[in-house]
Amino acid sequence: MLENLTQYLRTSLIQSRKPNNRLADEIKLILTYLDIYKIRMGDRLSFKIDIPDNMMKIQIPPMIIQPLVENAIKHGIEPKIDGGKILVKAFIKKQALTIEVMDTGMGIQEKSASGVGTGNLKKRLEALYGRKASLSFEDIDPTGLKAIVEIPNAENHSHHS
Repeated sequence: MLENLTQYLRTSLIQSRKPNNRLADEIKLILTYLDIYKIRMGDRLSFKIDIPDNMMKIQIPPMIIQPLVENAIKHGIEPKIDGGKILVKAFIKKQALTIEVMDTGMGIQEKSASGVGTGNLKKRLEALYGRKASLSFEDIDPTGLKAIVEIPNAENHSHHS
């Protein structure tokens, strides 16, 4: 069931051919995704979304946050016996939209395992924004990993449709 649902989410997103999606819509999808995992993992998984309401209308390319959340669960929290927490944050810093996905998972081991999904994400960001965007990972003390995506703040140069 889980595989099907994940596949369904991915397909439905790819088919929404919009170059951009409201942050609010992306978060809604991520919550759906996390809820599915919560069914499977129960108390081993908890999560929090910390994004100011006034940012929810910002347009971002679809599927930027999802691979990071997926990564955090698969390589960070699922392999850890007592599970962990995921925190998704977004804020504007120096005209850039910064999105952080933090987990209290496996940390270093998790970093070496995070391959394909985040590699694709890096390529996509580069294709969309060149060097203006970045994806980086930081270890969290005492345990876990923080993924940081910075993209130019689309608000400043978005076409009003």
